[in-house]
Amino acid sequence: MTDPRYDPRFQRGWDGTVPPTAPRPASSPPAELASTRAAPARATAARSVAPSPVVPATEAAAEAHADLDGTDAPDSEEEAPGRRNPYRIALVALGAVLTLGSGGLMWQLAQPMTDFAPTAYVIPQFEAMVAPWTALAGLLTIIAAVALGVFRRR
Repeated sequence: MTDPRYDPRFQRGWDGTVPPTAPRPASSPPAELASTRAAPARATAARSVAPSPVVPATEAAAEAHADLDGTDAPDSEEEAPGRRNPYRIALVALGAVLTLGSGGLMWQLAQPMTDFAPTAYVIPQFEAMVAPWTALAGLLTIIAAVALGVFRRR
């Protein structure tokens, strides 16, 4: 069963045997419905309005879905003006903090010791153990943020 308001080509069960007809505009109801349901004032108001132009279904669908191919919208967040990825910004900031923090630890290790208490040996030992790994983690974080930006643009 097909709906007479719409082109049969775009309805379920169309096998190509029925010749397609031009669809009627949606603004004008069928004549039998207008006469039985509508009040006389409503019917005269509907007749005074000019019917909208009939557009074939293929053109209407093409116009309605013209932007779905992605040509009008930007492909990625980097191309959209004013849009930045907050996670990538956080990765760069974390990498910078880790790298600069490890530089500060290494700078403190290079300073001469002025206190010879037993606890004064523990802190430089901890700094010597942590500083290289912190620098490596910071640099790898920055490299990961740059790589995410490169792969996102593809």
